Amino acid sequence: MSVTTVYQTTCRACEQIEAAVMASLAFVADFFIIASVASKASNAAMSGDYDEARRIIETL
Repeated sequence: MSVTTVYQTTCRACEQIEAAVMASLAFVADFFIIASVASKASNAAMSGDYDEARRIIETL
């Protein structure tokens, strides 16, 4: 194996790992956004404001 081949293979592996990490971080961020909206809607519904809870959920 030449040095160039090893370098190119390593770069491709690093790029794939970076893409997987970025996808995981995006998933976690989306999860927390949805959890936050659900919590706000739940609080509105618990206080009896069902129309507000519905409006909050529909903003997703």
